[in-house]
Amino acid sequence: MAGDVTLASETRRARFTGGVLLLTTVVFFIALIGADPGIEEHDNRERFIDEVAKVADRVPWIGIALGLQAAMAGLAVAVGVGLYLLARRRAPGLALGGMIMLLLWGLFSALQAMFGGGMVIAAQDYLEPRLIEAESDAVLELLNVMSVPHVISFLATWIALALAVGAFSLAYFRIAPLGGRWFGWVGVVAAVAVLLFPVGFALEPLFGVPFVGALVLLLWLVGFGIWLIVRAERVAADALALPEEPAGPAAPGRPSKGVA
Repeated sequence: MAGDVTLASETRRARFTGGVLLLTTVVFFIALIGADPGIEEHDNRERFIDEVAKVADRVPWIGIALGLQAAMAGLAVAVGVGLYLLARRRAPGLALGGMIMLLLWGLFSALQAMFGGGMVIAAQDYLEPRLIEAESDAVLELLNVMSVPHVISFLATWIALALAVGAFSLAYFRIAPLGGRWFGWVGVVAAVAVLLFPVGFALEPLFGVPFVGALVLLLWLVGFGIWLIVRAERVAADALALPEEPAGPAAPGRPSKGVA
């Protein structure tokens, strides 16, 4: 009876984690395309000012996206803890590492939202000043400064997500070794591709690789979330199974197990 209760509890956890993972992926995607102020032309003053003006025109939509991006901190906690609890018995190290990376994923997303929100406020103040003069060069310099941690937090977000997917992909092999190995390898390869983001900016031949990896990574998250929901009972059963321990050498004069 206790085993049935535990299995039912793990099944509910698997379905809940899968649902939250799908929700988190959708929120992350919306924030990805809507929360970026898009202020990048630092070397061309006219284009820079034009981008600042465009940000001011999109403030309501950017604000919504930034709110969703900040909510990533809480959603990542729910996903990370859920995936850790499902994998901790069979792959404790990978499960713990993956959970930590997901927590950092949410933290860096919230930091990116904070810096992005600061850039939006500065862009508004540049065109509609409150406490400073209109079109102040000081505001443009502030935008330049804030764009640096904004980009850094963007890269850190993707790196943390890639490491989390890589860890849970490997843990997934150990939890469910009888199926879906190819799916786990897709996650690992996509994670490695995303980790090339810093290198891609320096080496032109590799520039597009991280972006393809990022797209595959998002699709992997969607697929994994659906798999957790559809195959919740199997995931729960595999999560409760203990790892097999190799039989030790037989004592002298005694046959090993299974030998007549």
